[in-house]
Amino acid sequence: MSDWNQVYSGILSSHAGKHKEAKGNSKLRNEILAEVKVKILQRELLESVDLPCNLRVATRTEYLHQLDPQDQEEEIAVMQHILAATGKRWEDTGEHQGTGNWSGLVTNWSQTGL
Repeated sequence: MSDWNQVYSGILSSHAGKHKEAKGNSKLRNEILAEVKVKILQRELLESVDLPCNLRVATRTEYLHQLDPQDQEEEIAVMQHILAATGKRWEDTGEHQGTGNWSGLVTNWSQTGL
């Protein structure tokens, strides 16, 4: 079975620029992430792929490498908040699977409580 981020790479890439340009505007970023989620869920019925437990955290992870370091720190803080609010730990969500070159960062995040 394919990784979710490969199956939905077209959707992810079509919103990546907007997500990056929304620097400092958490409301706009949330709207973009909601739109990505809706589009993925609309296509989910056509695909045979398991989606991550927390799709917004997984999508933020996919976009993280495109952001400057300060913006990355802000996104990590948002992800920590989301996971804390949902009572999940990073390791429990499965979002770390298929994140490519970011596995080292995931390890670092885990050490900081994400």
